[in-house]
Amino acid sequence: MRRMEMRLAENIRMHRKQLSLTREQFAETLGVTAGAVYKWEAGLSVPELDLIVEMADFFEVSVDALLGYQMKDNRMNAVVERLWKAGGSRDHAALSEAEKAVRKYPHSFDVVYAAAFLYYAFGTETRKEPWLRRAIELLDSARLLLPQCTDSRLSESLLCGRIAEMHELLGETDRALELLKAHNAGGQFDELIGITLLSHRKNPEEANAYLEQGLLQAVSSLIRGAIGYAMLFDRKDDSASGLEMMRWIIPALEGLKKTGEPNYLDKMIAVFHACLAIFQFKSGDREGAAASLGEAGTIARAFDAAPSYEANRLKYVRRSEMNSAHDALGETALDAVAYVLHDKEPALRELWAEVCSREEAPEPARHRVPLRPEEAPGDPPANPCRAGIADAAAVAALACELWPEHSVEEMEEEFGSLLAREDAAVFLYRERGEAVAFAQCQLRHDYVEGTESSPVGYLEGICVRESARRQGVARRLLAACEDWAREKGCAEFASDCEVDNTDSQRFHRAVGFEEANRIVAYVKRL
Repeated sequence: MRRMEMRLAENIRMHRKQLSLTREQFAETLGVTAGAVYKWEAGLSVPELDLIVEMADFFEVSVDALLGYQMKDNRMNAVVERLWKAGGSRDHAALSEAEKAVRKYPHSFDVVYAAAFLYYAFGTETRKEPWLRRAIELLDSARLLLPQCTDSRLSESLLCGRIAEMHELLGETDRALELLKAHNAGGQFDELIGITLLSHRKNPEEANAYLEQGLLQAVSSLIRGAIGYAMLFDRKDDSASGLEMMRWIIPALEGLKKTGEPNYLDKMIAVFHACLAIFQFKSGDREGAAASLGEAGTIARAFDAAPSYEANRLKYVRRSEMNSAHDALGETALDAVAYVLHDKEPALRELWAEVCSREEAPEPARHRVPLRPEEAPGDPPANPCRAGIADAAAVAALACELWPEHSVEEMEEEFGSLLAREDAAVFLYRERGEAVAFAQCQLRHDYVEGTESSPVGYLEGICVRESARRQGVARRLLAACEDWAREKGCAEFASDCEVDNTDSQRFHRAVGFEEANRIVAYVKRL
């Protein structure tokens, strides 16, 4: 009643003032004291019912209006809507309304499930046992009423998963695991089972098996979702969002590859490079689109030469019941790219035809930038692998191909000190034990053109020998540099090249860089 009293008090005061009456004048009209009027308006007391009716008549308003009372819409759909809104506002007082609703509509799935979710949400936040127990009771009731449900996203498995969460919070781990395993259709609870097992120091091998399956399901969902968004952004002519999505998904998938060997992710990466080309072409960047299609062709050919659909080629996956991946895009990676492009602009398909007509797709051109003496070491994967001090000679030999104005001796001395530092890294790519490619990166704490954070990972140089080109080696080296920068806390990765080095510019665009600025440098002798 407290809220109703406050509104009555406010309304008496408001109507009295609208009539320009003092408390004494109003009290005289009603035959009461001015003190009584004061108490009503201050909310310290409530007038008798007959006086409320008399005041309503005097003010020419209904009793409901004077009281400030608004009748709730207690139809079932309105009740359900209020319960869901209460969950979002974290209004715990709504639990009493939930109980009233369940008593009034005990056989309605919508009401029982909305009330159950309210207890579930508040119970998980507060860990209050009575609320958790009530959530379990209501979710069990909702399971029996499930045939009424019209939302295809809800299932008995999902409800049981929620019940399992409640048992876990109540310390009833065995019951929680029993429910999760019994209702794990399609592996929907794989990650949760793995986490629960590890949280209670149960069999780590069993947990690992569930986590592996969960990771593979997540990667599969990620790929499907990205393809869906690519189609959506293409349909809506939202090239900016499409470019952003492709420049995010490609490095994400690259980072999941365990080794440099071809695997199913390469097929999808080739497809996403084709999607990137579509958005570049629609944005008027024909040159960038051609470079992206060239990259798609390079990756697709490398995969098709030795295709592998084995799930254990992904990071963190040792073995899996999902021992192979599948898609409906085409038998080969080249087929998949062609399928993505089959209904696009003729000019874009012509660019792809040019790529396909080449006997071999070009490796991204060597990236030449000035060597900075003040920059060095870091971390990452197998092949490529991070170079150590013992690799100085191998790095120097490759560096001289990139920077021929320096001698091998100069480079070996330079990299000998650089490889011992912690603010930079060099990565080598080997074939049959011989170093055939390298990339150098570093941390930059000064301002880097186009960036908004510090430090920034910075690509200093990347070089792939002729014999190792057209195999995606440059991309793998770049991915290793980016991984290292992330581990060092960087949120951005940058690079540069000469204005007239168009090969390097194509390479940068193909691997996801965006041009930040073009500048002219000046020097003056003193």
